[in-house]
Amino acid sequence: MPLDVLVIGFSVTADPRTFVEMAQGRPGVAERYRLGRVAIGGITVHGLRFLLPGILQRHRPDLVVLEIGTTGFRTRPEPDAKYAHSVAQVMDLLQGQGQRTAVFDLPRKETPDPDWQAALHEAEARARGFAYRSWPLDEGLLRDYVHASPEGHEVYADRLLTLVDEAFAGPGPHPGGTGDFPLMSLPLADHAPADLARLSFRRTGFETEMVSLPEGRSLRVPLPPGMRLAGLTLLRGPSTGEVALRCGDADLRHMAYDQWSYYTRFAVWNIWPREGDHVEITQCPGVPEIDLLKGDKTTGPRVGQLGHLLLERSAAV
Repeated sequence: MPLDVLVIGFSVTADPRTFVEMAQGRPGVAERYRLGRVAIGGITVHGLRFLLPGILQRHRPDLVVLEIGTTGFRTRPEPDAKYAHSVAQVMDLLQGQGQRTAVFDLPRKETPDPDWQAALHEAEARARGFAYRSWPLDEGLLRDYVHASPEGHEVYADRLLTLVDEAFAGPGPHPGGTGDFPLMSLPLADHAPADLARLSFRRTGFETEMVSLPEGRSLRVPLPPGMRLAGLTLLRGPSTGEVALRCGDADLRHMAYDQWSYYTRFAVWNIWPREGDHVEITQCPGVPEIDLLKGDKTTGPRVGQLGHLLLERSAAV
């Protein structure tokens, strides 16, 4: 029976036809592997660490391939401590579940020399017994600063299969990691009143149910004992806008709308951890005063699309 391989990545892996499908079509691959992908364009490893437990539970792959090295963090000249912490949490979860894992660092332009992010990924992967490969930027691989050209995807397909073979040839992850993971995502659709509409959001292997919150309406959700708020997932799109959030003594606002909101996409609002016994989210009225890069602005009432509360274990626990 073929082994299930799940590539988890961001916008590079979210292209309409990618190296994943091309690799699956190579001669003899279907007899050995079933290659799939979960690609969430527009987020980073900071948001992925909260969503990863649900992704693993849904797909239960034999091998996870992480494609996490193509975000804007790669262009920063100096190492980022918060990024390193998030990467360690992602890899701790995979190791703690005994999940065979490989890290697939694809190239991008404007990468500093030395490439601190690739070095970080390799060190964290090797320490846990994960397979690792970083590939050079060759002529013709990219159509812009990071996304692969059709020819680039063909090259990546061959490189992916090389990495997958290496991952299955190895002994698997070292014992250890985080069995009791301190992060979780709480689906708001499970806690919202029935009169609020639901919207099914699906993109390249990632599926979730969003709660539609009309302007002027609020959604109040209790926090699980021992957990504190660290973020919120939502959609940015033509009819979204500013969102207000209250948790404990914090009164926060977030503009869930930008110059790319002529189309709908998934996003993460990262929040400095907040203690409280509940969260109250309100959709604010008013069309944002932000010009779109193209198309006509939707001027009707605002409707927020809310996905998950992102939670971490309280420091007091």
